[in-house]
Amino acid sequence: MDASRELVAQAQATVEVAHAAREADEHYRRVRRLQAIGGLLESAFEKAADEKGHRPIAGWRCIEQRAILPLLSGVDPPLAKCETFAGTSQADSVFSATVEARTGVAERLRQLHIG
Repeated sequence: MDASRELVAQAQATVEVAHAAREADEHYRRVRRLQAIGGLLESAFEKAADEKGHRPIAGWRCIEQRAILPLLSGVDPPLAKCETFAGTSQADSVFSATVEARTGVAERLRQLHIG
């Protein structure tokens, strides 16, 4: 009788793990889909602004600054240096912000590989 209870407990644990994995996978797919949609919107925005001869945002900005915004959503903990990069509006400050953001992303990747 104890063996059958243990078997049932293990089966329930397996089902719970499979359910959690399925939910995590679905969450990842939703995030990636929204990021792709955001990237397409930013690309279309840039093309339309170019076609109409508009400067879409005051100051100097590159497409990568707008393209990174959808990718930053949901990053936890937030990548503050990347958010600064996305909001900077002068070429010199974009250069500086990029250097700092690259360092922050490299550190986060290092932490993920260690953990």
